[in-house]
Amino acid sequence: MARFLYNLVFTLVIPFILIRMWLRGGANPGYRQRWAERFAFFKFTGKAHGLLIHSVSVGETLAAEPLVRSLQAANPDLTLTITTTTPTGSDQVKRLYADDIAAGRIFHVYLPYDLPWLTSRFINKIQPKICIIMETELWPNIIRSCNKQQVPVILANARLSEKSAKGYAKFPKLTQPMLQGLDLIAAQHRNDADRFIRLGLADNRVDVTGSIKFDIRVPEQALQQGQELKRHWGKDRPVLVLASSHEGEDDLILSSYQDLLADFADLLLVIVPRHPERFDEVAALVLDRELHLVRRSEAFQKGNLQANPMTQVYLADTMGEMLLLLASADIAIIGGSFIE
Repeated sequence: MARFLYNLVFTLVIPFILIRMWLRGGANPGYRQRWAERFAFFKFTGKAHGLLIHSVSVGETLAAEPLVRSLQAANPDLTLTITTTTPTGSDQVKRLYADDIAAGRIFHVYLPYDLPWLTSRFINKIQPKICIIMETELWPNIIRSCNKQQVPVILANARLSEKSAKGYAKFPKLTQPMLQGLDLIAAQHRNDADRFIRLGLADNRVDVTGSIKFDIRVPEQALQQGQELKRHWGKDRPVLVLASSHEGEDDLILSSYQDLLADFADLLLVIVPRHPERFDEVAALVLDRELHLVRRSEAFQKGNLQANPMTQVYLADTMGEMLLLLASADIAIIGGSFIE
């Protein structure tokens, strides 16, 4: 009954999801593209019986890279299908694995909406031998479709906040069968593992493996580019980076930044919004405070990345450059720190 109600509600809200996608497409055109994939209509050009990795968006895609590279090295003849749900995540996959996609070693597509007739069609097309889901992207029907096809499902780099656990606990008849459909959870921390167990996961199906993000190797090129950027800004100028900022955090850090100017007059604040549709919103917040702003995208167009001595806020309104921007920082604040 719980699954029936879930499917019914999900089906009824699909038109509203599409309307929201279209509206978001005003700021990010990617939301208006490739809708057929979200209904499992696509041509699969990879090999059957490969590996399926779902990495949701940008952060999960970056975190999954060491895992993807290890799986490629161990299974060079297998097709790795990498799915995301957001256009920014999709763009990140294309940037990271451009050569592999061109060579047919990696196939990329959006994960379809979590309705049984869509997830079944998707799994039948891909025919993976293992499904690996990154972090917390749990959808009942994709897991059930894998179970029906006898495809083992692993939740990797898993995390579960107390707030999310309480949310799942409100729907035990949906949550427990979903968790029981997982063959293994590799949790980041002991607390995450305990929350999954409290929700009904058998304790012999969870291991604490730590965060895979500590396995990320920062390319030497990114480190060099970050230091070069800092030299352009002034090697002795302090740089504070707010990385992957959420809505509400930018205003808080801007307020604190203005207070810091009394003691650090030449402090440069670099803001990297989490979602591209917020670039203009963040720029407006900066200008409302009458701070001198440089947008990285405009600096690219002018062929000059240098923030002059008058620049107070440098808005990183580009994608795929987080590592080099962090390499330029003296102090970094990670998004979510103020609101989660």
